[in-house]
Amino acid sequence: MQDLPVCYVGVDVSKDHLDLAWLPDSESSWEQHRFHNDLPGYQKLISRLPKDAHLVMEATGPYYLGLALCLNEAGIKQSVVNPLVVKHFARMRMKRAKTDEVDARLLAEFGERESLP
Repeated sequence: MQDLPVCYVGVDVSKDHLDLAWLPDSESSWEQHRFHNDLPGYQKLISRLPKDAHLVMEATGPYYLGLALCLNEAGIKQSVVNPLVVKHFARMRMKRAKTDEVDARLLAEFGERESLP
């Protein structure tokens, strides 16, 4: 049985917002969205995800926990990664810009390159 392709979705988490980024199938431009970091925001986020989504986010204090629990309850694949590992990944790729949108894309790229479980 062959595994379905995975669409890694980077999630930059802050106290108030969640910035998401992913590359849709056979397209060259990033799809990006911003949601509130609360239950109604999580519900909107889940409704907009590609069906083969695997979300990648950093462990950012308590701000990622609500989303992680909601995704787990909905049965959506996710990986919570160490911010220091992602920082070194960014350095290796010579990425210096620090915006929420750029960080979300970086997390999606990290998930793709590392084939996160």
